[in-house]
Amino acid sequence: MKHGSSQQVWLSIGSNRGERTRNVQAVVNSLSQHPDLRLRAVSSVYETAPWGEIKQSAFYNAIVEIGTALEPLELLNTVKLMERQLGREAGPRWGPRVIDIDIVLWEDAVVDTTALTIPHLHFRERAFVLVPLCELAPKLIDPVSGATVEALLAQVAGKDGVMRVETSLHIPSSIVTAE
Repeated sequence: MKHGSSQQVWLSIGSNRGERTRNVQAVVNSLSQHPDLRLRAVSSVYETAPWGEIKQSAFYNAIVEIGTALEPLELLNTVKLMERQLGREAGPRWGPRVIDIDIVLWEDAVVDTTALTIPHLHFRERAFVLVPLCELAPKLIDPVSGATVEALLAQVAGKDGVMRVETSLHIPSSIVTAE
């Protein structure tokens, strides 16, 4: 990874507690205001059934594309701090949450540490990630499987349960479309 040069990164945002739209919007605002991040694109918002075994409310999910010169672990620490600042509390794995931010893809990088795995370990089997990701980057290639996001979406189960909601996010005027 080239530290110091801007890398394209795709983040998944989810919320199923409290005012879901406001929570997802708060992440977009935080990302756009962070000095080490450049918000490049934001998907539509989708409502989806929760993933996992815990009974809970439906999620609102979106994907954002950012540019950053941070290293992967630095970005992980940044988004985990944002989660806490936006009200996330410790809870059961795959349980309800005010906000969840996951690093899904980082250009063509593969990272495998005890703290972080990129591409995200489960993104290929999660329609709630692939549907909005395909909206932003259908030709993006998963560096592990070699498949495009579009091809991964065609194979995933549950995509019919990912419903675009009427709510749209406000894109801050500071959004950078090219660097």
